[in-house]
Amino acid sequence: MESSRYDCSCNWWSQRNRHEIHVCDISETMLNQSLRAWEKKGFQVSGSICVVSSRPERETLMQTVSTLLDGKLNILVNNVGGLRTKPTTEYVEDDFLFLISTNLESAYHLSQLSHPLLKASGYGSIVFMSSVGGLFQ
Repeated sequence: MESSRYDCSCNWWSQRNRHEIHVCDISETMLNQSLRAWEKKGFQVSGSICVVSSRPERETLMQTVSTLLDGKLNILVNNVGGLRTKPTTEYVEDDFLFLISTNLESAYHLSQLSHPLLKASGYGSIVFMSSVGGLFQ
């Protein structure tokens, strides 16, 4: 069984003194749930579907974020987690690659991609909360 929950949120405090948030998730259903939750809290929010274990999709995501947020990003909140639930002794190479690309490489690469946007804001921050624990609610 494979479980993934992405909540890779890119937040930006705009010149107009309002919080603008861009979120991404692995499916339209999960993305829409996240968008509704942020909207209920009164935030201006946009979103993208993105499989963060894919390098090209991460690059497209950050291009989208750069365009939407005028090339400035105050905070990248990375809450990506993926898991294949089976005994470790049954893992094959593909299982290990999935775990590393989803839980480690994606976070590192998104940090690299967001660096110019964070620097342009003058006070960028990165928050990592990657955990598969949220998958078992």
